[in-house]
Amino acid sequence: QTFDNPEQMTSQENWNHGMNHYIYRSQQIFGNHHDRPFNSAILQRGVNFGLACTSSYSVDDAMNRHGYDLPTALLPKWRNPNRAKDKDDLHRPRRFILSFKGTVHDWESLDWQYRWIASEYWFGDDVHIDSRCRETSLSKLSKYTDETDYVELLLNSTFVFSPGGASVNSFRFGEALQAGAIPVVTSNYVPPFHPDVDWSDCIVRVSDARVVDTPRIVRSIPPQEVKSRQIVCSRLTEKVFGDPVDDRESFSLAMKLWQVRIQDALQKRSHLSSLLE
Repeated sequence: QTFDNPEQMTSQENWNHGMNHYIYRSQQIFGNHHDRPFNSAILQRGVNFGLACTSSYSVDDAMNRHGYDLPTALLPKWRNPNRAKDKDDLHRPRRFILSFKGTVHDWESLDWQYRWIASEYWFGDDVHIDSRCRETSLSKLSKYTDETDYVELLLNSTFVFSPGGASVNSFRFGEALQAGAIPVVTSNYVPPFHPDVDWSDCIVRVSDARVVDTPRIVRSIPPQEVKSRQIVCSRLTEKVFGDPVDDRESFSLAMKLWQVRIQDALQKRSHLSSLLE
């Protein structure tokens, strides 16, 4: 079933406090199909999903119920038209070890602070950081420092910093993967279909305390590990986003993962019953 708002959904006769319900792309029932802050939307509307499993693409680790909810993928805006060709050349030399290009704001939320740290403290010939702040014309970040094309930067970066913006998620995550780069994420990020899909051999996760040290962290990763992560990232990109990118692929994967969860639960129940007989 599809619903126009959360109140319509929870008023259904068969809602039963959300039991046995899976809400795919939960944030969209708030009437906004963009990457809005799912946590804030829930609190502002006073919505209680109860026992329903949710699958927002913009929920952080504080709101995600590990192993119960099934977070989905935020589809990238940019989709690599040459991905089929590029994935055969994953290990080609790239100009930058680490890059980030985007907007910063003088807001207090953690994800925007990550962007400020990158803009102010990351440097090096092999690091490309290009930010602007729209709030002030006095800041050195009032406009982009160069005209490096965003897509060109993605394709020429080994690692791409993918912090949240309007929410904990970012279009950069999927776009970095499309470019064959390795996303660098922060501690509050929940990757698509976690924990059923294991991203640990693909993405690089940095703690809050070490965001400032990210360039040194990625430089210290051995070349063989970089190649291994590139291979895993390429495989997960196809499985999670589809090739070409299509939300139907993401929905199909969600249904397959639910099938596995249900089969595992039934098998576990059978084993427990046999032990207690």
